[in-house]
Amino acid sequence: MGYYEYSDAAQQQNRKNKAKFENMVVRSLDRAAKTAVIESADGENFYSVSMTSCTCPDFINRQKPCKHMYKLQNVLNEVPAAENSNNRRMVAGLLCVFAGYFGAHYFYAKRYGMGLLYLFTAGLFCFGWLYDIYRIFSGRFCDKYGEII
Repeated sequence: MGYYEYSDAAQQQNRKNKAKFENMVVRSLDRAAKTAVIESADGENFYSVSMTSCTCPDFINRQKPCKHMYKLQNVLNEVPAAENSNNRRMVAGLLCVFAGYFGAHYFYAKRYGMGLLYLFTAGLFCFGWLYDIYRIFSGRFCDKYGEII
């Protein structure tokens, strides 16, 4: 294996890691067509993504899978058949209102790190808890996979 092959493999692994850990948000998802619109982590760009193409500059320049394509793959493969979105939002909202300062809504969304932070800081000293109530009921709160609850 030459240097360039290893370098390319390492770059692809880096993209896979970014798909897992960057705060990209799946704004719309069509499971049947395996397509999505994904918002970038900075919230400034939206990309149309399928399993074979993406509108981001990285894919256009390299013609190899980008982090958005890996994010779509993760969402399609790892997320179980979702419950009704309104039911999920109601459950998350009730958990946030009544036990949000303990991070219950983050544990429900499988975002355990934030749940622990809220547990030990009383919902970021109640400011984070109040802001999360707003985010949940305005449709801006995401689960571990980046899908809006």
